[in-house]
Amino acid sequence: MWIENIQSNFETKLRNNQILLKICPFCGNDRWNCEISIEKKIFHCWICNQKGTLYTFCKLLGLVLDEDNWKTTENKNSYYEKDALTIDMFGYLQYKDYPKVLQAKGLCENDIKRYGIRYADKGKFKGKMIIPLYEGNKLVYALARDLTIKGNYYNFRLDKKVILPYYLGKINKYEIYLCEGVLDAISVNKLGFTSGVLLGTHITKEQIEKVKQFGFDTAIICLDGDMKAKSIKWYDELGKRGLKTKIVLFDGNEDPNDLWVRDSALLERYLIDARKVTLEDRVTCIL
Repeated sequence: MWIENIQSNFETKLRNNQILLKICPFCGNDRWNCEISIEKKIFHCWICNQKGTLYTFCKLLGLVLDEDNWKTTENKNSYYEKDALTIDMFGYLQYKDYPKVLQAKGLCENDIKRYGIRYADKGKFKGKMIIPLYEGNKLVYALARDLTIKGNYYNFRLDKKVILPYYLGKINKYEIYLCEGVLDAISVNKLGFTSGVLLGTHITKEQIEKVKQFGFDTAIICLDGDMKAKSIKWYDELGKRGLKTKIVLFDGNEDPNDLWVRDSALLERYLIDARKVTLEDRVTCIL
């Protein structure tokens, strides 16, 4: 399954026991310098030197592996220090057990695998959905959520102000859409855009520096529709710190996840139409 998945997403050719990609999805080189070993399940671009396991490749690009290959072995030593939990302590969430809740939040069965969503059957988070969060392929945090439509979130005991988990999209890897919540970020990412999870209604100087550190040159503010004034404030703050900045202003009080569930095509139009803040925007927020 994974070979067909790669071939359906990229222009490829086979050589010996390798899949060659005409265009490297990481640096854009178009001379067949990115290769995947079918036997060893590793990849390497000889131009930008991006390399790793097949799991890493698919995680960075938002592709889905078949269940036999969807492992977290390279993250077995990743843990949340104060809670002393490894992500491999949790089994995968079974979609069939909670279809109404997951559908209401815009999650399908493939999303469970793609985003590595887990289920806690014991311990302090028993009965909750566990959503692991990554910076690239590095596990940095997780959220627990009640499996009800209006469920509450529970934070692991870690300083979330210094991390900026993100999902790498395929449309433009140099732009990142900054969202308040994880389901908002997942909804944006499913449309092919790179999305960052701020884990709250504030943005810290550490998170702003992370945007630059990760190599994004444009940050796009993508908060809920009822947070327009705060969106403009963030827009100005990011601009002062040397980033190109755009903004998505939703009508009403909707957020990206609500829009994904109601009308994903409309959400995509909002995201594509991200723009600079105008004087009219500022006046409207004051009034």
